[in-house]
Amino acid sequence: MPRRPWIRWSLGTLAVAVIVWGCQDASPPTDASQLTGLKLAPGKLGYNASVPPALHGGQLSVCKDTPPGTSGHFQIDAYFEDGSDRSVGIFINSGECQVIVTSEPDPSIALPENLSNGDPGWHLASVTRITDAGTEELTGVGDGVANSVRCSIDFTHGCILIFHNVPNYQPPVCTDQTATNYNGPLPCVYPPPPGKTFTIGPSSMEGHLKIAADTWFNGGYSFKFKQNTHLATQFTVTAKVEVPVTCPYGGGPGGTILIPLGTVTYNVPAGNTNWLPTGDANSILSWMGAVRSPDLCGGFPMDNARGGVFTATVSQNPASGSLVDFRFKYRNPAAKGKVDTNCTDASEPKRNDAATCGASWSQTVLDP
Repeated sequence: MPRRPWIRWSLGTLAVAVIVWGCQDASPPTDASQLTGLKLAPGKLGYNASVPPALHGGQLSVCKDTPPGTSGHFQIDAYFEDGSDRSVGIFINSGECQVIVTSEPDPSIALPENLSNGDPGWHLASVTRITDAGTEELTGVGDGVANSVRCSIDFTHGCILIFHNVPNYQPPVCTDQTATNYNGPLPCVYPPPPGKTFTIGPSSMEGHLKIAADTWFNGGYSFKFKQNTHLATQFTVTAKVEVPVTCPYGGGPGGTILIPLGTVTYNVPAGNTNWLPTGDANSILSWMGAVRSPDLCGGFPMDNARGGVFTATVSQNPASGSLVDFRFKYRNPAAKGKVDTNCTDASEPKRNDAATCGASWSQTVLDP
């Protein structure tokens, strides 16, 4: 019976686990300083890694990690670079770990992640290397680039590699089928409504705001007819509030937070000159729209120093013979140090708190 040759690897003779995404002609580098594009991450990853198993001597384990709330099915292959052309392939799910090599005395093993055979829509963001020496986060492994991750593995030392995958970015699209760019990039685009259009602002009633993503941004308006001799009419208002933001803390160029206020038709009695639908700045009737603030600064706070702009298109049916005064307001309670609140939702605990939802009106402007 032939004897199996036993080769003991010292820490100075490392088995090489090579992560590849295509054929490589070049030999793996022999020193950590020669890694192409791979570097130690300056901090922790943006999401928690899968809980790895314990280290075991002679074992090379592979784990798969995806962000919380996501899952996927991935293929990883192992090729033994000993001239035998031996290989093994596994499928692994999010949150799983599998032992892929056990006490193999081969000098190097190549581990390509076969993204084309796994679930579509993913790319590799980084790799975690765990050895007896500690844990390192390695980034810069981008798709289609050949990089090397080394593990010290022998019959008494093990290694774990955690492949961190994230979904490919999909820009949000317009989901309103009445929009002219349905299924196209946001914001939704609508045919211009009939009537005359005017703007108010920029008006900065709220002062300088530091806005966090995914917080409620509310918008509203009120109006009143100027002449008390006007006819009864149906007054239709299509409106929006736009709040421009910059990114002084980093994260991107910024953009505009859009608060659609919808299209509403008001029945205005003859001779009525009251503020409609209400003159009370804290009334729920004074808020027509609320949105969650988008992330326009890559997770950093968004800055608004210019205030907001109100745009409305109005029409009367029949024409009443009177012009109309308008004013508007906006409110991000969290940016004012208050509880994050949707001021259009009567069930919100802080809905009736004037300090939370009682924003100041802009200047009054007569529609042209």
